[in-house]
Formats: sequence, structure tokens, C-alpha cells
Amino acid sequence: MLGHVIIENALMKMGIQAGIQGFDYIVDILLLLDANPREKWMNLYEKTANKYGPTCIRVERGIRYAFECARKADACKKEVDHYIGFNYSSNSKSLSKMYLMLKREAEDEKSNA
Repeated sequence: MLGHVIIENALMKMGIQAGIQGFDYIVDILLLLDANPREKWMNLYEKTANKYGPTCIRVERGIRYAFECARKADACKKEVDHYIGFNYSSNSKSLSKMYLMLKREAEDEKSNA
């Protein structure tokens, strides 16, 4: 099970600043995805929008902006490539990859303990 701290640490390693609105959106969507991996993306955006108050489109844009910031950060290329990659794909593909990588890391850590 993923937690806030694990997701937040990964985002900060990628160079995404905590003050960017998309930061919180990504954390919440990944937590929702962890609770229900088969949830539809639009439902995840709606639940996040309902929590914070903007529209689903603004949630989507906030996430896209956060990922763009990470991909443009010079110092964090290794982490960005690891968690979301550098091809400018959809948010859902980037979020899916990040979720799978974080889940894999958590499972590896659990088995090594």
C-alpha cells in the first residue's frame, strides 16, 4: 500500500515543487489508484476535483504542468526517467508508470525487510 510520504518523496526527487497545485493532485490520484487500481481515469479526476474545488480539466492541466516541470528540470533526469519517462505521453500513462514503479519499490522494500 502506498502512502503520502512515499509519493511525495518521489515527486520531490523528480524536482516537482510541493507548492505546485499538480503536486497534490498527483498524490491524491495515486492514492485513489492504489485503493482501486481499476478505477477509470475520469472518476479519479472527478474525485480529486471535488476534493480541491476546481474542474476536472484544471486537475488534468495541473498534473500535466507538474510533469512538464519535472521533465524540464536538469538535475533530476534519472528520477524522471525512472518514474514517468521523457516521452510526452498522456497523464494517464505517466501516472500509471509512476504508480507501477512506486508499487514495485514498495514491494521490493517489503521483501528485503
